[in-house]
Amino acid sequence: MDAALLNLPEIQRNLAEIQTISERESTKKVISPLAQAQLITLKGKLKQLNTHLSGKMTIALNNNPSGNLRPILLTRLQKLNQTVEKLTKQMNVLSFDLRSLQAITYSDLSAKSLQQSFSLWDETVQELDFLLQKRIDGFVDKQRWTTVFILIVLAIAAYLFICFYHGMMQVVSSLKTASQRMVDGNFKDAVTLSSQDELADVVRSFNMVADVLREAEAKYRGIFENSVEGIFQTTSDGTYLIANPMLAKIYGYNTVEELIDRMTNISEQLYVDCDRRAEFAQLIKQQGKVSGFESQIYRKDGSIIWISESARAIYDDQKNITGYEGTVEDITRRKQAEIEVMQLTQQLQDENLRMGAELDVTRRLQKMLMPADAELNAVVGLDIAGFMEPAAEVGGDYYDVIQHDGKVSISIGDVTGHGLESGMVMIMAQMAVRTLLVNGEMNSAKFLNSVNRALYDNTQRMRSCKNMSLALLEYKAGDLYLTGQHEELIVVRQDGRLEHIDTLDLGFPLALEADISPFIAEVKVHLHSGDIAVLYTDGISEAMNTQNSQYGLEKMYEVLKQHRDRSVQEIRQAVIADLMQHIGKQKVFDDITLLVMKQK
Repeated sequence: MDAALLNLPEIQRNLAEIQTISERESTKKVISPLAQAQLITLKGKLKQLNTHLSGKMTIALNNNPSGNLRPILLTRLQKLNQTVEKLTKQMNVLSFDLRSLQAITYSDLSAKSLQQSFSLWDETVQELDFLLQKRIDGFVDKQRWTTVFILIVLAIAAYLFICFYHGMMQVVSSLKTASQRMVDGNFKDAVTLSSQDELADVVRSFNMVADVLREAEAKYRGIFENSVEGIFQTTSDGTYLIANPMLAKIYGYNTVEELIDRMTNISEQLYVDCDRRAEFAQLIKQQGKVSGFESQIYRKDGSIIWISESARAIYDDQKNITGYEGTVEDITRRKQAEIEVMQLTQQLQDENLRMGAELDVTRRLQKMLMPADAELNAVVGLDIAGFMEPAAEVGGDYYDVIQHDGKVSISIGDVTGHGLESGMVMIMAQMAVRTLLVNGEMNSAKFLNSVNRALYDNTQRMRSCKNMSLALLEYKAGDLYLTGQHEELIVVRQDGRLEHIDTLDLGFPLALEADISPFIAEVKVHLHSGDIAVLYTDGISEAMNTQNSQYGLEKMYEVLKQHRDRSVQEIRQAVIADLMQHIGKQKVFDDITLLVMKQK
């Protein structure tokens, strides 16, 4: 009803404006366009407000429980609605062009509508005041009955509270007594209560907690008693308060009680170094705890063992350290093992020094056995330049040039692996080749098989699995006679043509079989003036860079062709420089050997 009445002031305001405009325009012959527009707008609002008022008032009257408002207000509402509808119908003519019409006045109907709206407002307000007073009286009666009900409920609640408080105090007293027994370590006696109310549930919950604590205490006691590490709690001045059986066992005592009774000054009685206890305390003071604090201690029988302690500080309410608690582990075996490891490490270091000295001697022997520049320059008919760089202290690569009785013998080999053992096999091969040349062995098959037999017998005696590839060249007046299995022989003619002499079918790896004579063959290559012959080991072709890419042979072919008109020393330097540029910062994994020969 209140919401419906809110439309009445707005209706009254619109009616008053219509009346004012109508009276103002009645003196003119024609209604002005502005007044026409205002009246049309006011008509629309008035019609809408009248419809809303009628609908809301009708709903409010229908929802009136006592039904006393309908006969009083409905007639006045209907009269107002009819008068307003009549007024809005008369104003419909304003929608046409009225510039040529006589001015029309709506003041009578608007005044009548205003009067009816005021009457409806007064009557409605009077009835609403009556209804409001009736509701207030009803609320007062309800308040009186509610107050009486609340007082009754409070009295019952007070009675129940007194009874509950009395029972609660009995239960609290029982729980307090049981809690004190639990603090003293007695978990056996349970609290009993005859009632079945909520307090009984509390007691049952308390007994359940006691059962859980009993089980936890039993588990803790089992862990404490059966721990594989010693567990302790001491005062800050060095006496034991708590210890488990394992700690007594580590220290050599028969019982915990014996340990606690006899160990009255930890600093002096326990530690071999009396300052360790002070260091222990200082570390905990700085860090709040220590871990892996290793010390030598005296057992009961006076023997010395190593222990490792992990502990934390115990503080009082003023944050002062009153004691320490933690664990102890017997690390005697570990310390003995560490001492043994240190001794073995020292032995290894000494052995490495000895091996290093032996390797250095072997390396110097290798270098001494390499042909000197003077020997290479003295070769008749050929310019020769060689290069050998081992990947380790001692290499397994080998080359040699020997001029004896007017003959030139050239050899190059590659022992599997590198290091001392490979270096020894290389030296044996060099000595065998030189011995056979000095003794005048001319048959290439017998020559190579004899070298093989010497290496085979020696490696068998050494129980070594080393073997090697070996190529032998004999030079006579521009002709090269090639024997043995190795990397290919590269020939660069003066006009730049390349020839590749495969050695796969010219021999067999040495030191694998006692007799390799069935596999040995020979090939002849003629060199013209300015022609180049090159021998190498796989340390060149398989050299890797940081991108794991091999150097290969194509790059070396190109360098040899580009520098074929240079001296053998310049050709050698160009190949090695290009190879090292390819390798870059990558580690060298294999020995590198190169032998360049040029026909004079």
